[in-house]
Amino acid sequence: MSPDANDIDIKLKTSGVALAGTIDLNLIRNLQSHLEPQNITRRITRQTHLQWNGDCDAIEAHFESKIKPQIQTLSSRTCSNRWLVHFHDFPERSNIYKPNVRAGKYTVLIVVKMGPGFPLLCEGTHLTEGAGISPVTSIMDIPQEEGSVVIFDASIARQDPMVKGPGGSCILLAY
Repeated sequence: MSPDANDIDIKLKTSGVALAGTIDLNLIRNLQSHLEPQNITRRITRQTHLQWNGDCDAIEAHFESKIKPQIQTLSSRTCSNRWLVHFHDFPERSNIYKPNVRAGKYTVLIVVKMGPGFPLLCEGTHLTEGAGISPVTSIMDIPQEEGSVVIFDASIARQDPMVKGPGGSCILLAY
């Protein structure tokens, strides 16, 4: 059963993070069969970007047609960027940081392959206290179930955990 769309909008407005259901597992399994390390397009400190393919398109289309229209916060937005990402070993725990992203931007994370290394999402609030944003209230782990969809405010601070063992893979969609 997927979460109520109204609850998702409320959570996005108050904490900046919401679970938004799951993607059809057949679509996820099709993409898993094409997760090949040699299809690297970019490698950075914390993650490897793999080549986007038709299976990624199918997952994005499923999200766009089945989940996104029910979420008022995202329904009128178009995807501005998309990546197929594999997280890998990160030798030291990093500090919580505030990404340099304008307010009102959201990221959709879709779990493709379970494994450690997904970023920890810090629940915060959009309500300002004086000149700044009120402090983080708690940290939420991304569910490890394949196909899980998490939407989060791209400006919400997060902390990268240490990765032990093969990292997880996901699709990231920017709105």
